[in-house]
Amino acid sequence: GIIMLMIVPNFSRYLYVIKRRAAAFQLMSEINKVRMKAMSEHTDYIINFNSGSDTYEYFEDINGNGGYDTGEPLEGSFSLPQGLNFISVDLGGKSADDSTLNSNQIRYNSKGISDYGSSTGRVIIRDKNGIGKVLQFWISGMVEIATYTVTF
Repeated sequence: GIIMLMIVPNFSRYLYVIKRRAAAFQLMSEINKVRMKAMSEHTDYIINFNSGSDTYEYFEDINGNGGYDTGEPLEGSFSLPQGLNFISVDLGGKSADDSTLNSNQIRYNSKGISDYGSSTGRVIIRDKNGIGKVLQFWISGMVEIATYTVTF
């Protein structure tokens, strides 16, 4: 009985570690997919993160205005798993030569390069225990899961 009381809370915490890691890898996979689509189709794609609803979507930005408009194909819309949320979405804000992007968006151009100026960005996924997993975005268009976690 006493051993079970010690094991169950640790097991529950471990499940959130797995869930957080899996969500980060799924998100990174979707981001890389969008980057590859932009390169293979020679067009701009935007990923929009909504921290209020813990969702993200991506679409082909045909008219280049940074927003999802009628006629532009919404390619995918996803939600984080239950118990996880976006605690921070900071993708550098506006691009160097364009004022159409927000800090919750990233655009990949036809070369697969992120199009938001000279800064890097990050997205943090947090679990109910207050521990976050960081996805780091680089100017080159690459995204990686940081080897560290953050606590809130």
